[in-house]
Amino acid sequence: MRPVKRFLVFASELGVLVVGVIVSLALGASFFGYLGDSWAQAAFCSGLLATVAGFVALRHKTRPWKIEYDAVGWAARRAERKLHPIRSKYKRIAGRTLLCVPSAVALLVLLFLPVASHMMHPGPRYLGHYRVSIPWTLTAMSVPGVPADDFVIAFALIGSDGSLA
Repeated sequence: MRPVKRFLVFASELGVLVVGVIVSLALGASFFGYLGDSWAQAAFCSGLLATVAGFVALRHKTRPWKIEYDAVGWAARRAERKLHPIRSKYKRIAGRTLLCVPSAVALLVLLFLPVASHMMHPGPRYLGHYRVSIPWTLTAMSVPGVPADDFVIAFALIGSDGSLA
């Protein structure tokens, strides 16, 4: 029952925020058509302030229960660590490793996506009567609906001084 209550508390907090933002947008849009821009901004901002006040009041009301919930969970994890120290060690190592997996995947994509895109589109591309070679650091992609030999897009990051970053 405790995890269900924790989820319901989370859902109610999220619901207060979502409903409050939607009501604020509706207030701003309704005042915009009739009274002008300044009244619409005032209505939108007052709606957002009411949303924040409701969210803070809900958090304040559920704070004692959350503190007790976290304390019970901490005591249970501590007892588990004392009862099974090797298992908890491997859980800790697995958690730290799994925390790094998204960063490792992003690094692999960053390093190898341009090279993989060049394997899909090998050789230089034609621009009118010119042969344009795309550097290995750029990602080459074909446009949907156009044959790959006719048109290819190359993505690059360019610095503010005009040089490739």
